[in-house]
Amino acid sequence: MNRFALAALAVMTCAVQAAAAASLSSADTNLGRVKAAVLQEGLTVTIDLGDDIPTATHIIARFQNNQPLMRGRDGLWAPWAGDMTQLDEVTAVVADKKLIVRVLDAKPEALFYPASFTVVYRTETGVKSGTITVDGP
Repeated sequence: MNRFALAALAVMTCAVQAAAAASLSSADTNLGRVKAAVLQEGLTVTIDLGDDIPTATHIIARFQNNQPLMRGRDGLWAPWAGDMTQLDEVTAVVADKKLIVRVLDAKPEALFYPASFTVVYRTETGVKSGTITVDGP
């Protein structure tokens, strides 16, 4: 890994309240709940990859209004119609068999709570996911 990637990883890991590393599954892993008030610098999720090698990473957001959004590589959210083949790919860091995904760039403001964020990655053999729920402040 180059120095820029290591520096970015250090900044993301230090600046953000992150959930403990968990493994994703084809049945969607429960990544727990977190209060929005503790997410002062946003939300980063760290995933234990085991022997998996991700070929693409995606993030889906669902709110009480039940209109799912997908996060794009540019960090912006766009409506998502539910077709897994139409998900935008997001930037993620892979280091030491861990996938580090930036879900929210800043403290969430004015969301329809609770909000759920699903991290999805694809491998050559299938799709795995996990969902973290953000409760209101």
